[in-house]
Amino acid sequence: MNLTPAFVRRRFAHRPGLLRILDNIGWLFFDRVLRMGVGLIVGIWLARYLGPDRFGALNFAIAFVTLFGAIAGLGLKDIVVRDIVREPQGKDETLGSAALLLGSGGLLAYGGILGIIFWLRPEDTLTKMLVAIIGSTVLFKFSDVAACWFESQVLSKYIVWVQNGSFLVLAAIKVALILNDAPLVSFAWAIMAEALMGAILMFVMLAWRGPALRQLRVTLGRAKGLLTDSWPDLHEDRPDHARADGRQRSRGHL
Repeated sequence: MNLTPAFVRRRFAHRPGLLRILDNIGWLFFDRVLRMGVGLIVGIWLARYLGPDRFGALNFAIAFVTLFGAIAGLGLKDIVVRDIVREPQGKDETLGSAALLLGSGGLLAYGGILGIIFWLRPEDTLTKMLVAIIGSTVLFKFSDVAACWFESQVLSKYIVWVQNGSFLVLAAIKVALILNDAPLVSFAWAIMAEALMGAILMFVMLAWRGPALRQLRVTLGRAKGLLTDSWPDLHEDRPDHARADGRQRSRGHL
């Protein structure tokens, strides 16, 4: 399925690379439009159902967990995409090492989420439960490596398929919960289920259209290089070739 209009495809038929980029942009635009449209309708319905207090509690939990998203991601996404594009022959090592780092970052972030919310709201059982459930979504951050692969190949349509599929399923679940007068905690479980479904489907899609999962591998040198590059202040004055040399040296020491 191509989202680029036929007349545009005919106009740039001699430039397949540009067509891939245009098609990629089309899928990303479709993703935004669908999420905005469906999200607005379901969001308004959910807000009316929950009321100000419960809807506020749910959104507080979501916002609180979002604050820790950067910790779980370790700033690796753009670095992984860049390195796959620059060194496609090392994709298995890059993806495997990044998955380990993101998994570790997710565990650290979840520990921080639980520790801080229990410290801030020791008597608020409902808020702690909501944050604990929704916060578990950071544990699935390692699935971002699949999205990094598809981004590096200008194949965002596979990411859109997975994310929008999970999003639409969640929207349907929310509507079903509303119609059945479900408690507030049920919506937190639905959010967690969407993240879990998205993580599983991303790896299924990667196994189908990307490198074989069994070929992914972790190396200390590659993990160290990714982690170093994810912190701009550590290399802001170093040129790109110097950082590349540093990665090569770190691999050579293994």
